[in-house]
Amino acid sequence: MNATDSMAMHFKELLDSRQSFENLGLLKMKSGNAFIEDGLRLPDPVLYFHGLIAENEITVLFSKPGVGKSILAVQIGSEIAEAKLVVYIDLELSLKQFQKRYTVNGIRHNFPDNFKRAEFNTDGPIEDGMEEGLLESIEIAAQKGIQVVILDNITYACPDAERADSATIFMQRLKYLKETYGITMIILSHTPKIPNYRPLTLNDLAGSHKLMAFVDSAVALARVPGKPSQRYIKQVKVRSSEAIYDGEHVALLELVDSMGWLHMQFVGEASENDLLFSGHHDPRVDEAIALHLDGKSVREIASQMGVGKSTVSRWLQDKTVPSVPRVPSAGQAGQTGQRDNHNGNDGEELPLPPAEV
Repeated sequence: MNATDSMAMHFKELLDSRQSFENLGLLKMKSGNAFIEDGLRLPDPVLYFHGLIAENEITVLFSKPGVGKSILAVQIGSEIAEAKLVVYIDLELSLKQFQKRYTVNGIRHNFPDNFKRAEFNTDGPIEDGMEEGLLESIEIAAQKGIQVVILDNITYACPDAERADSATIFMQRLKYLKETYGITMIILSHTPKIPNYRPLTLNDLAGSHKLMAFVDSAVALARVPGKPSQRYIKQVKVRSSEAIYDGEHVALLELVDSMGWLHMQFVGEASENDLLFSGHHDPRVDEAIALHLDGKSVREIASQMGVGKSTVSRWLQDKTVPSVPRVPSAGQAGQTGQRDNHNGNDGEELPLPPAEV
């Protein structure tokens, strides 16, 4: 029995075990121990592509436009295709654009036989709508034995993905297909316009509130400022294992074209802050100081800027910042220079340097 037949058998056993559930309308219930027994029937997820992609999960890969997420997605799919049957649903490039990307001076790149590319079938009109048609196509692919689906990208597949209701319905359907057929999905998306100096977070995914709720993991891809050919990868959400590439240890990549194989080569690790602000003033420090002067606490500044409280404290201590008076509550005497002095402050009352005279 090969790996594909084994996985299909495992998921058939799980489907058969549903008969033991107690029906609660939209919900199904049985004991926690029974759920663990069902889980034990499945193998532990295999990790692909430097541990970034977990088998039988939905992973979203996102970046600003033009950074190279499609190049990276094809590279991921090509590597996984050494062991699994992969379909790359390309809703962006034309046939000629795809060919030119992977051909140089008459030399073309040869993909593994298990790597398939799919594009829109223009032989007839789309009768049931693009979203419904794509979801049906993914289900047909799964029924034909496809084990990994890469969708490039969700903006074309679900034009209203940034709307909460549309994103919810689309992602619920994808999750149903994943769980029913045991397939692995990689969904490409983009970020809204954000400042170049700010590190990427899970909040930067377009339509993030709903999309992030349904994906198992999320990987951000960004440019390295001042290095046109360099990119870095950061994991912003992980469920199956610990994050390998967090803000302190992002994966550094070099975009290279080797005999028609346009791909990103891993060249090491680095701190995201070091990559973004090496040799340059960090404008976030000025933003943090301005927020502090407006009366914001360390906790509030950290939350608003998407950084750690210790980072904000370091920024404020590294600068000469005037103390900020707190407006006293009714019946209390005013206090000058009191910061974050309220319940739940977690000991964040770090004294600031005196004001410049």
